[in-house]
Amino acid sequence: MKHRRLLQAAPLLLAAFVAMWSLRGLEANNIIDTDAARHAMNGAFVRDLVASGSVLQPIEYGKQYYGRLPSLSMPYHPPLFPAIEALFFWALGVNLFAARLAVALAAGVAVYLLYRLILATHSSHALAAAVVLTFFLWPPSQLAAADVMLEFPALAFLLGAIWCLRGIGHEYSLRAGILFALLAGAGVWSKQHAVFLGLVPFAYIILSRRFRLLGQKTIWISSALFGAQVIGLWMLNRPFNRSGGDQAPPPNEFGAIAIHNADYYRHALGRYIGDAGVLLLVGILLLSLIDAWAERRLVGRALYPAWAATGLLMLLWLGAYDIRYLMFVLPPLVVMAYAALARLARMVSLRWAWVAPAAVAAAFAARDVTMPTPFLRGPAESAAAVLQHSPKRVLYCGMADGNFIFSVRSLDRSRSTAVLSGDRLPPSVFEVEAFEKFAHRYGVEYVLIEYPAKDDVPYFGLAETPTRSMVLEREITMDSYPPRWRGRVLRMYRFTNPSPHPEDMLLLNVNKLAPSMEFRL
Repeated sequence: MKHRRLLQAAPLLLAAFVAMWSLRGLEANNIIDTDAARHAMNGAFVRDLVASGSVLQPIEYGKQYYGRLPSLSMPYHPPLFPAIEALFFWALGVNLFAARLAVALAAGVAVYLLYRLILATHSSHALAAAVVLTFFLWPPSQLAAADVMLEFPALAFLLGAIWCLRGIGHEYSLRAGILFALLAGAGVWSKQHAVFLGLVPFAYIILSRRFRLLGQKTIWISSALFGAQVIGLWMLNRPFNRSGGDQAPPPNEFGAIAIHNADYYRHALGRYIGDAGVLLLVGILLLSLIDAWAERRLVGRALYPAWAATGLLMLLWLGAYDIRYLMFVLPPLVVMAYAALARLARMVSLRWAWVAPAAVAAAFAARDVTMPTPFLRGPAESAAAVLQHSPKRVLYCGMADGNFIFSVRSLDRSRSTAVLSGDRLPPSVFEVEAFEKFAHRYGVEYVLIEYPAKDDVPYFGLAETPTRSMVLEREITMDSYPPRWRGRVLRMYRFTNPSPHPEDMLLLNVNKLAPSMEFRL
């Protein structure tokens, strides 16, 4: 009886473990990845937009907000997770813990859903636990869970959508189809990469040879509802130069992009399982596709090759690539790999077949659990140091500008300090004499520079030779894992000649939206 209760509680226990594991490194009090800083600031923006009562004027409010805290990435990154994150900020305040908690809970939900899905299709707690531990302790998964990244929030919706398809081979009810479409749409509105979910039901039906379902209304109503949500996100991006909706390459570049991405993901995954392991996974996927077509009685298991194949096609098609994107297709690959291993083990011993995947999973877990805790030190400490002087305007020069800006927003509840980002300014500003005039003209009181600076960044000369009005007040050591900022310091300068009547309107580079736009500081 106790054994049965423990098995029943296993999904919740593993979900709780992953959620708590995801909160490691909070004591460093810094967002780590530069994209993560944008995701956190997007949530802060949504929270502040609602609090200001400007919901009906989001673009105008966004321009005002960006002028003072230039670290937003909507709509390039979709708005659903920022909206969810805003609820956490509303309840717990705009701080790192609230943002990290939202991601940690999403990781826990993803664990629970993946475990239950495997249990529904394979009736094996051992297989479910092995897959969950292997996937969620995989270093890129740990890095995404330990920062404010979009992968786990999107993955939670993705797994919810996949859960709705588990019985599609026998029947596809309208209720399941609508729920699938809504959850899949939520996945896309969390991260565009989930768009491949629209193909999964068709691939699943074809692989399981339940062609009669193509003649029923559910698949088409569900697909239309999902398509409407995708179009809705695309329409949201239209006024912003289709930012975020243009990640697919032109048709004439598809072949070259596919070859490049295939080679990239082969090397990226090979770092963890070797080239032989990558070839083995590809072979298992191909065999699973064949097996799913042949074994109609095991219809539920066709879901995994359908999921993996459509997801991999999406990764090959996109112009953007990153090892984190494999998180959307790795779960079904791991399921198929461990299921194949268990099938081989059953030829030796039916009773102890679970030992083989459990042993391999334990070996991966023992290796991956020793990964150092992700952290960053520097931006939050420098924000606290600068804000002690209550400056009106601060300039940050370095790659961690967004990380610094979120720390300023967290500490400066009145939002009285405006941050200028060196990346948003034209390179000519950083010529010595030009910078003296610029800093005076716009009332810059403090300048922070990551040092040493690469010689290809505009502020390199300023980092090497500060102007006569820049007085070094402090150096703050930067450190991190992954070691992106290791060996750098943040030099904090007080600018001694700010104008008492600074100008308010400034041209800023807004990357994908336009070459430059004028903002009020």
